[in-house]
Amino acid sequence: WTYSIRIRAIRELCPHRSVQLTHRHWNIEQNGDVEIVEGEAVVGHYPFFGPEEMQHNFVFVYQSASRGEGQTQMSGFFTFVPGTKDTPLGEPFEVQVAPFHLELPHYIY
Repeated sequence: WTYSIRIRAIRELCPHRSVQLTHRHWNIEQNGDVEIVEGEAVVGHYPFFGPEEMQHNFVFVYQSASRGEGQTQMSGFFTFVPGTKDTPLGEPFEVQVAPFHLELPHYIY
């Protein structure tokens, strides 16, 4: 499976002046089994969202893939720090990713 993730920090909902993504955690459910995938960054990147990125609605987009076949559900969370990963200005916090399904479309272009 391949999938695309879009991440945006919404200024009105973010209590911090700037944040940076540091880790990811995915729960991948296939055929009754759950695989946990976690680690630093997303595809080698540590997206940063500062005042300018939030003001201009910057969206970080990445694509990745998951092994397997059949119906698959993914959920998880991203861990962010206020400030930057090298100069954190507070405690890390998690942002939940609602479950979503990976499935074959009814048609392919």
